[in-house]
Amino acid sequence: MTKTMGNIFMELGILIILVVAGLMYFMSSKPASQVYYQPIRIQTGGTLWKIASQYAPAHKDIREVVYEIQSYNHLVDAGTLRPGMIIHIPVESSSINDEINIAAK
Repeated sequence: MTKTMGNIFMELGILIILVVAGLMYFMSSKPASQVYYQPIRIQTGGTLWKIASQYAPAHKDIREVVYEIQSYNHLVDAGTLRPGMIIHIPVESSSINDEINIAAK
């Protein structure tokens, strides 16, 4: 059973197309970002809006971050924050400090 040159080129072409398509798929897919929760200590004048504004990633709406902070920390409303209180904020980085102090600005 001999293969003609036409069949060899056709099989080689299909193989190349499959390899290129596979490479394009893997190169275009973005890895899911890992979300960590960083503990922070609330300072006098600290608010959820200030915290979210300071730590929200550029691609996220600050309102979403405020909601996420409230949900994760089981805060009924933003008025439940008190100086000295420790809450956790979402960060998308593995470089996390032990604790961040939020000061009033």
